Amino acid sequence: NDDVSVVRSAHQMTFGGNLSYGYLKARYITYAANRIVINGSVTGHGLGDLLAGRVSQYLQKGTSISNSQVPQFAMYASDTWKAASKLTLSYGVRWEPYLPLKMLNKMGINTFSYDRFKQGIKSTVYPTAPTGWYYPGDSGHPGWRGPFNKWATFAPRAGFAWDPHGNGRTSIRGSFSYAYSPVLANWREDPAATNPWGNSTRVINPSGGLDDPWRGYPGGNPFPQVHL
Repeated sequence: NDDVSVVRSAHQMTFGGNLSYGYLKARYITYAANRIVINGSVTGHGLGDLLAGRVSQYLQKGTSISNSQVPQFAMYASDTWKAASKLTLSYGVRWEPYLPLKMLNKMGINTFSYDRFKQGIKSTVYPTAPTGWYYPGDSGHPGWRGPFNKWATFAPRAGFAWDPHGNGRTSIRGSFSYAYSPVLANWREDPAATNPWGNSTRVINPSGGLDDPWRGYPGGNPFPQVHL
């Protein structure tokens, strides 16, 4: 980070910028055991369903891995101007382009397009994926970053302070700013944990309940216990 402040006559001008590089490597086993939802949909009471061993939803998934990098940089300029003895103006702009993080392990990118969904377009990389979802390698996909770079992200701001009587006892102020919220690296947790990357499987109202939630599931338990 670097910031410079310059005073010239009735102006105090500031300039600055920052540069950062982020790297995230993580291994998630949050749902490797399972997630069980019991909501009273069978007996009408959550405790009743629990005692009866009835499950409304059973979720389990394999290990998901996130290995990503993201560069960030920004620049800004602002000016505080003593326009009159009773009036001070401030204004400036910040430029902070959005450069999405990149998945180095080439996993964990799931992108949905509503336009593709309306047109009934399916992925050519994963033809069995739901309509509207597309992945790196499909036509028009931004690749292993997920979203496209956004360079024209300018954030202006302006404000004023007015002392109507000039005695320092009353101040009328107003301001406006347009800002962007950064997208942090941990948003990849969900895409990295879903199919086809995280091998997530969900069963609604399993017939076997708590005793055997995978009863009747095609192919049997997709997460068999391995005894070492």
